[in-house]
Amino acid sequence: MKVCHPSCGHCNKAHGIFNEILQTNDNIKVITLYGISNEEGDDDLRLPVKHFLALAESEKGFERMQNKRLVEEAMDYWYLNNIRNYETLKQRFPVPDELLEKQTVKIKAMRDWYEVAEIEYTPTVFINGKKLPSTFNLSDLKDVF
Repeated sequence: MKVCHPSCGHCNKAHGIFNEILQTNDNIKVITLYGISNEEGDDDLRLPVKHFLALAESEKGFERMQNKRLVEEAMDYWYLNNIRNYETLKQRFPVPDELLEKQTVKIKAMRDWYEVAEIEYTPTVFINGKKLPSTFNLSDLKDVF
């Protein structure tokens, strides 16, 4: 699991590293959580996260797999681009506004967990429930997996 932030430069780098690992190992799964809140003024941070969550939402198996690929593409577009613009993300990966609004509950749940877990920096990485120390170089994970 990786805990990240939608505007963190280190999270951008971690996203690329995890992509490399996922391309070479089908046994690895990455769950991404965000420590943002639903507070006013955090709109610029909430919007891409709400978008990823809305893209992922599905009730049917085949549709869920398609949505998973869309979420991966949207996150790649967001994290691997030098310029992050929510309007461009929204145009490229459209979702209904009412689906976006439903995501505040998930954002609150992620924030609550973030606080309970006492996350101090992003990205924070957990492997099998164990938090990696901040001194660990994420690029070393490519040699492990």
